[in-house]
Parts: sequence; C-alpha cells; structure tokens
Amino acid sequence: MHTDTFDPDPAPVPAFRLGTRRSPLAMAQAEEARMRLAAALGIMVDAIEIVAVTASGDQLAVIAEYVQSVARAFGLSERHTYQVQTAVDEACANVIFHAYANEGDGPISLACEKQGRELVIVIRDNGQPFDPSGVPEPDVNAPLEERREGGLGVYIMRQMIDELEYQFTPQGNMLRMVKYLGAT
Repeated sequence: MHTDTFDPDPAPVPAFRLGTRRSPLAMAQAEEARMRLAAALGIMVDAIEIVAVTASGDQLAVIAEYVQSVARAFGLSERHTYQVQTAVDEACANVIFHAYANEGDGPISLACEKQGRELVIVIRDNGQPFDPSGVPEPDVNAPLEERREGGLGVYIMRQMIDELEYQFTPQGNMLRMVKYLGAT
C-alpha cells in the first residue's frame, strides 16, 4: 500500500530548459508551455530559451551558464555576452538575497528572446516586490568613505543593459531587460 509522505526539506529543483528531448510527453508539454509563455509575453515562440531555478546563491552559476549558452545560440559578441551576464547576475542576486531574503525556497525563471538587433531577457519571481526604477544613481565619484555600503547592483544593471522595465502583478515580479546588440 502506497502512502504519500511530506518532505519538510525537499531537494532543490534542478535547472531545466523547456524543450527537452527526454520523452515525447516532455517535448509536448514543453512546447505547450513555450506557446503559452510567448502569448503571455507577446513574443515569438521560436526565439524563446527558458530556464527555471530555485532562489539559492549556488544557482547563480547555473544562471551564468544559461546566459552563456543563450548568448552563443543567438550569436552575441563577447562584450555583449559579458554585459548581459553581469546584468542578469546582479538581477538574480537581488532576487535571491533581497526578494527571497536568501531563504532559497522560491522560483526564479528566465526567458530570452532575440528580436532583430535586441536581446530581451525576462526574469520572473514571487519574492518581495522591488522596483529598481526608484533607486537613485549612486555618486560613484564620491570618496569611498562617503559612500554607503552596497547598493550598486541596480547601477551596474543600468550600465550594462539599455532598457530596464519592472512590473509587479498578482503572478509576481517581472523584470524585463533589453540589450541593443548594435550598441557597445
């Protein structure tokens, strides 16, 4: 007789990409999820690459690997790859350490799409809302002893990415970043 048991400390959810070829059922489910996501975001289905991870600091390496693979697949230059990876790393670190208070129990999903000469990255989470547009520019020319500690993540994202758009919805937080691929 089978009985369900509750695991109070479940293992972290491994990263995955939709579109896995492990089984016909998984492929069909992935394709359906891709189509729904594309419709919800208003983007083309063919250009979506997705990864989902748990909000844990050790997942930043998985996210970095994902960004590198997307950059290769979309033909980004080394410079653009570095800029996008830096911005995504800062955004996801903020989600992990601030939105989820480093508790490691919430999801983060990333979706990337190349639209002509733009790379669009959408990061979603269910943590505490935080609107980066309200963060003032730090005075990076001030003497070190006059600067406050931390608070450079949003500044770094703004330096590396061309557009940042934040939305909070009943489904959670959404940060949309756009990198112009013709820009330096």
